[in-house]
Amino acid sequence: MENTVFSFGDIVKVLLPIMGNGYDYIVSENMEVSIGDFVKVPLRNKYEIGVVLQKNTTPLDYDISKVKKIYSKVKNYKLSINQLDFIKKVAEYNLAPLGTILKMVMGFDELYDGVISKKKNTNYNPIYVSPKLSDEQMNATKFLSEKLGSGFSTTLLDGITGSGKTEVYFNVINEALKQNDSQVLIMLPEISLTGQFLSKFKERFGILPVLWHSSVTKAQRRENWKAVMNGEARVIVGTRSSLFLPYKNLSLIVLDEEHDSSYKQEDGVIYQGRDMAVLKASVDKIPIILASATPSIETINNVNLGKYGCVKLSSRFGVAVMPDVELIDMRQNQPQKESWGKSWLSNPLVKQIEEKLSLKEQVML
Repeated sequence: MENTVFSFGDIVKVLLPIMGNGYDYIVSENMEVSIGDFVKVPLRNKYEIGVVLQKNTTPLDYDISKVKKIYSKVKNYKLSINQLDFIKKVAEYNLAPLGTILKMVMGFDELYDGVISKKKNTNYNPIYVSPKLSDEQMNATKFLSEKLGSGFSTTLLDGITGSGKTEVYFNVINEALKQNDSQVLIMLPEISLTGQFLSKFKERFGILPVLWHSSVTKAQRRENWKAVMNGEARVIVGTRSSLFLPYKNLSLIVLDEEHDSSYKQEDGVIYQGRDMAVLKASVDKIPIILASATPSIETINNVNLGKYGCVKLSSRFGVAVMPDVELIDMRQNQPQKESWGKSWLSNPLVKQIEEKLSLKEQVML
């Protein structure tokens, strides 16, 4: 279906990055288009860039003379059938017009100048520096690596804080990138988390990944978008919007801090980025790793139902040790009301605070 060619006189539905589910246009003379091609079409008093969605096979309920012609085909740009399928399923799942989903995929009109540029720093450096892993981490790496190339799967990487979840999925990413031209998406909930993450990534892989979030300049976003489409960008790190980039050969998605509420888009098209990432993996038939020290209730439920797999890291990595934690039953240790702190703090906690303060140590509540 992707290779079906439409020629002069055919009426096709073109999806535009505006409200709506596509508009009819006639293929012009000396032109051939196929599903997924980017085209320039007239709309009202200007031109818009859109994507050929399908051939119109239903009878027109209006005069064919009113159907406008496709002005031109945009060279070097094409969405795959999988990408179009993802747009349709996201729209259906979130009750949104197809055009609004396409707008997130396309970015901005200035992209489509017909020039595919290449980024010098996006080629994967095969000299991967891996730290010595614990037996638990090695078993998790092996389990997750076996998912690569085996179709769609969702696996929760459930590890306590400091257990080395990042090192585990870095090793899995390294295995994924050994596949020719494969791409990996690493999703983070917030821009503020990228700084430390990028330092660790460069330490392991020798290069920086391609970034996609709202603080990236418009010029850099243009270059990064093209690098993703032409396959030059091998590893992409981004927030929820990175999910909609036009990947050429996506082979793995890693969604870190999967429980974080920042994955929820609450304006424009409202969607849960974690759920759409799982949907993307299912459409592309690739594995996705959901990493968290405090998994969401939804993810835990899906693990319990057998929909998701699960790998657990129960001990801290390296020299790190777990802090001592004591639960206080407030029914047995009711606060005393005669002084400032004791009106809402249990007696054992008050005693511990007083002890630490007497030693001139610090306490954080």
